[in-house]
Amino acid sequence: MKFKLITFVFCVLLMATFVVAEIPSLKEVERGNCITLKQKYANSTYTNITTITYPNETEQLVNIAMSGSGGIWNYEFCNTNQLGDYEYCTRTDVDGVDTDVCIDFEVTPSGQGGNSNIVFSIFIILILLGMNLFGFFGKNIPLTILSGMALLFLGIYTINEGIIIYQDTLTNYLAYLFIGWGFTSAAWAILEQLDIL
Repeated sequence: MKFKLITFVFCVLLMATFVVAEIPSLKEVERGNCITLKQKYANSTYTNITTITYPNETEQLVNIAMSGSGGIWNYEFCNTNQLGDYEYCTRTDVDGVDTDVCIDFEVTPSGQGGNSNIVFSIFIILILLGMNLFGFFGKNIPLTILSGMALLFLGIYTINEGIIIYQDTLTNYLAYLFIGWGFTSAAWAILEQLDIL
């Protein structure tokens, strides 16, 4: 039995190393924080932000001048309350020719993103659930109590912070499921330990 469990854990770790490889992406920002929108044009005398598109596909027409000089332009954007992909478009005069360019960035609950963080989160969730189920069905009371409490705290954390880049109705349902199962299994194990059941 122990050999099968060790083999299973080894295979999961081996598969996780293949999935962790990721493609470079734009910088993520934590919800509610400001981000410096940047644009670089070597031979430009001005750069304006023309539109900002929010994750809910609302497009805001603006004509905001970016500050800077020497071809490096910046604008501090602080309206990052919605989770998801934002896009801002700029217009500038590159060598005297008006040019439009759009750039996007992502707002996440934690300011982190990428496949490696998602794989790590799923791995932690599966380990906690596996330990809890193993303890529950194997009648290992201390393991059931500890893993049940860990699932309870995981659920509370997930309600507040989401799972890396996701915080929506689905993650809330998962959080309530973690809380319910963690509380139920830990309570069952405590009652079993006290010989009340």
